[in-house]
Amino acid sequence: MAKDVDHSQEQKFLYTLLFLFGFGIMAWVPRFPEVKANLGLDNGAFGSLMSTGSIGAFFGLLTVGHIIHRFGAFKVTLISITILFSSLVALVHVQASALFLIFNILFGFGITAVHVCLNSQVFHFLERSNINLVTSTAGYWSAGALSTAILSGFLVGRVDLVTHIDFLCVVITILMFALIIRLRSVLI
Repeated sequence: MAKDVDHSQEQKFLYTLLFLFGFGIMAWVPRFPEVKANLGLDNGAFGSLMSTGSIGAFFGLLTVGHIIHRFGAFKVTLISITILFSSLVALVHVQASALFLIFNILFGFGITAVHVCLNSQVFHFLERSNINLVTSTAGYWSAGALSTAILSGFLVGRVDLVTHIDFLCVVITILMFALIIRLRSVLI
């Protein structure tokens, strides 16, 4: 059983989760030319294929809130993190467009699922503490996204795409799992 956390700890954990979320999902963006080269596609085909992530995001928006209320945020958040980062790992490994399409839809779903899970917890925190973290957590997400864009851009040509994303996804998944487990007693 997770030890109770106070509002100050919970706030720090939520900030860290949102930072890691932004850091993780945006890490591959500066490396799109390498992903496109893996698939052997031109810009138009790659752009069209990338847009399919919105299909998964759409279904995530329709379903994840209901799933959280049915099964609880703990299980749903852990599963969502797993879907998100395992699909990102797959996206940098595949060389077939059809497989990329499937994993990109899963990635879009994973992004939305984690987003809904984390922001549901932010609103739950607001209800319990009367402390509004909505805008500040968005800032932490943005800080994570910006810092990973800078780091990933620096790593291009220095660290292999697959090594970079595989390592990053494993580390971020472990860190996010540890934080969610620590927050278990206060999750919806």
